[in-house]
Amino acid sequence: MSRMKSVALTVFVASLLMGLLFDSAVAINKPVSSNVDTHLLVTTGQSKGQPSSTALDSPTEVWVDDSWNNQGDVDLYNPSLIFGYDAFNTIQGGIDGVSGSTVHILSGTYIENITVNKSVELSGAGAGSCFVYPLLSAPMPGAGSSLPDGASNLVLVQANDVTISGLTLDGDNPGLTSGVVVGGADLDARNGIITDHRIGIFNNLEIYEVTVKNIYLRGIYASSGGTFNFHYNTVQNVNGEANSIGIFNFGGSGFFDHNVVSDCNDAISSNHSKGCQFTYNTVTNSSSGIHTDNAGDAGGTADLIENNSVSNSPAGGYGIWVFVPYIAPLVNSNTISNVEIGLTYACSYSIVTPRFTNNIVDGMGKSNSTGLYVTTESWWWDSGDVTSIFENNYIIGNTDGAYIVAEAGFTNTLTLFNNSISGNANSNITNGTGAYGAGTFAINASGNWWGSNVPVTIAASLSSGIDYTPWFDTGADTGDPGFQGDFNALWVDDDSPQSGTVGRIQEALDAILSGGTVSVLAGTYIDNLIVAKPMILLGAGIGFSLVYPSLSAPNPGGAGSLPPDASNMVLVQAHNVSITGFTFDGDNPSLTSGVVAGGADLDARNGIITNHPLGLFNNLTVDHCAVRNIYLRGIYASSGGTFNFHHNIVDNVQGETASIGVFNFYGAGVFDHNTVSNCNDAIASNWSSGCTFTYNDVTNSGSGIHTDNAGNAVGSTADLIENNNISNSRVNGYGIFVFAPYLAPVINLNTITNVDVGLTCAGSYVSVTPQFTNNTVNGMGKANSAGVYVTTEIWGYTSGNVSVHFENNTISNLTEGVYLVGETGKTNSTTLLNNNILQNGLGISNGVGLTFGGGPNVGAVVSATQNTIANTVNATDNKAGNTYTQNCWSDWSGVGAYYVGGGGGNIDNNPSLHCGMGLCGDADGSSNVDISDAVYLIAYIFSGGTAPNPLGLGDATCDNIVDISDVVYLIAYIFSGGLAPCAACE
Repeated sequence: MSRMKSVALTVFVASLLMGLLFDSAVAINKPVSSNVDTHLLVTTGQSKGQPSSTALDSPTEVWVDDSWNNQGDVDLYNPSLIFGYDAFNTIQGGIDGVSGSTVHILSGTYIENITVNKSVELSGAGAGSCFVYPLLSAPMPGAGSSLPDGASNLVLVQANDVTISGLTLDGDNPGLTSGVVVGGADLDARNGIITDHRIGIFNNLEIYEVTVKNIYLRGIYASSGGTFNFHYNTVQNVNGEANSIGIFNFGGSGFFDHNVVSDCNDAISSNHSKGCQFTYNTVTNSSSGIHTDNAGDAGGTADLIENNSVSNSPAGGYGIWVFVPYIAPLVNSNTISNVEIGLTYACSYSIVTPRFTNNIVDGMGKSNSTGLYVTTESWWWDSGDVTSIFENNYIIGNTDGAYIVAEAGFTNTLTLFNNSISGNANSNITNGTGAYGAGTFAINASGNWWGSNVPVTIAASLSSGIDYTPWFDTGADTGDPGFQGDFNALWVDDDSPQSGTVGRIQEALDAILSGGTVSVLAGTYIDNLIVAKPMILLGAGIGFSLVYPSLSAPNPGGAGSLPPDASNMVLVQAHNVSITGFTFDGDNPSLTSGVVAGGADLDARNGIITNHPLGLFNNLTVDHCAVRNIYLRGIYASSGGTFNFHHNIVDNVQGETASIGVFNFYGAGVFDHNTVSNCNDAIASNWSSGCTFTYNDVTNSGSGIHTDNAGNAVGSTADLIENNNISNSRVNGYGIFVFAPYLAPVINLNTITNVDVGLTCAGSYVSVTPQFTNNTVNGMGKANSAGVYVTTEIWGYTSGNVSVHFENNTISNLTEGVYLVGETGKTNSTTLLNNNILQNGLGISNGVGLTFGGGPNVGAVVSATQNTIANTVNATDNKAGNTYTQNCWSDWSGVGAYYVGGGGGNIDNNPSLHCGMGLCGDADGSSNVDISDAVYLIAYIFSGGTAPNPLGLGDATCDNIVDISDVVYLIAYIFSGGLAPCAACE
């Protein structure tokens, strides 16, 4: 909207409002006259219509016909009627003669100015056959009010309880000439139907099925402040001056319903209303459609403007407008088309919030048109702050979708929500400039369709400073009334300013429908999020959509992970939530908690956590997110529901010893392909009902992966920990440990490097046997390290028997390869099958030292079979009665039994030379089997040469003896195509 246009519109509206003031100045409360009728005298024996000596009461019903001139004329219609008593040829005569009920007006043409000074119904034969023209031509006898002296009023109402129907009131009497020509008519009447506010307040005025046309100032006017009902009327050509109004109320309350108004300056309006309803009216070709002005300043109820149609205004025309309300009106479900200014709200002196809902404003490409015009101006009166809400509207096809004015010292607070503001040629929202933009704009335009979902396109269609996020992904209309946007998909952008009390993302989370998708563009967001419904929360990717907490409260006091007032970056309290593509950073650079860990000042207690105090929430998915700098829980399925945490990066969750990077409590789910570092406990599941830990990578943490009390719930399945990589633990750190299981987990194909304690199984309250298979633990020479740690202890609780099976694992380069602890009265049953226990300071340590709790370590019941054991010291087993068989001991002489070290006196009676420690037949260790290996063996057997290391490399026949038969076997293999060395071992 241009400045010139704004000034022009101001002049138009102000001139209209100035004129209306004159009516208010003359409304005087006076007692209404009793209007007592005289009696008609009828003399007995005289003919009808002649004076009589008998007095008759005034009739309650009379009939009027313009063709009656005597009793004979009346007799032709109804002989029971008496001319001059209950039959008249003027409407005024009928009114004067009737006492209380109805004046029936028959078809005809009546030339008169009528005064209704009693409660009566004027019932015409129909607007198509019953016509009233003014007797007096005086459309503008003097300036000022609507009732100046000498004015021509077609019907002047001076009584309560008046009803008028079935007439056409035409202010252009062909027999008169005023010289005031408007709309092709020479206007003789100033007003059509008007109450005489000069003498009092008149209530219960009803006008229906009446046509009023060719009027100078007021078509139908309840001017006294009384009640009224104007319905199913037609009003045309009330356009004598800028203050002309088709249908009007001043100071009263009532109904404007199903009226058709055209070619008026102001079609339908109410000033200083005490409560009016404007419903189902149709307005065309008028400078103003419907407006309410100063409504509620004297009390009453709110105005309602609903289901009206306004179309085809002249240049500068208004559709529906609200001016200085004292009680907030509702403007709902109206259709405005081809009108220059569709919906307007101007100024207020009180704290009210009009609502404009479910309307359709289609400018139809009209030049210089504006769909919404909201301003602090009051046009020649004092300006005022405005607050308004526009919701579920279509604002389309205009030059500007909205034009907003805030003058210096005033605030325009505007909420636009769930509208389609699109297809507007110049802009979707334009803020005023210069004097029209010198005030404060507070515009929240979140949750709308802008004709595009492309951020730069949307921003370009709006003035700066407008909060436009979130917005709809499409312009789909999901139903009636008005525009019902599709809240299944919303977009969020930090480039949009933000208003209101919540952050950009939270605003979208609150608005999205259950199961919808909130897409968050790259940017930085300050928010503590609550996800309270099923949804997909989709970021632009790690490092692109970056979220910091708005609250700093990492450790507010109180027990548990969710004490009151804690700062949670995402609090999930719904089923079926998916969160993808974010970085959640608990260290907001703008906040200071004083709790420093890992070089970060921690503001968030938790990253992503379910709100378990509210209940159990299933199907939480968190993937491709980074969560870092968190005090207690990075990602936490805390409610016992199902989850899938995959392809996340979690770093620096180490505010206290109970801190955990990725965690489940009581639920079942998946930890897959996560990268976790610098956490006290990296990935864990307590009281699991069935979890899989696969392809995770953990570094620099106090504990890598652990499962704790898994499987105690009915319906649980065993945990699986497989194909994970854990490295570089802190001092006394753990790789993978199993604690008090109720169902036996499988720990398979994991790699643990440079960790203090590689694989751990601690205690149980039931008889289960966890399976540790195909894992690789390399201590990298780390001091005080152990590859396998099995204990009956359940740290911090009681103790329990433990049974565990280790098979096909490689345990190397540690202080102790296998460390076994049994407490008095408890049984540790450890099975070692086909493992490689290599290059450790001590291969197997059983019953050595004290327990964790300081008691005696009575050791474990060991069954060790077909293991390769090659360490500085292969075993110290202080518990008697253990089973060792077919193990390959690096320090076995190759002859007889092998005596296991330690005080237990255990013996491997069937030690093996074949433990897979090299290429069988490669006696000289050259990594090839050729004639040099046969020569090497001959030197060893016959000449005291060096033995193969290990000796089993020379045992090509697999008979546990290295002798000349092995030489013959190798020669046959090398030169004659014999079987490969050790083929007999298969």
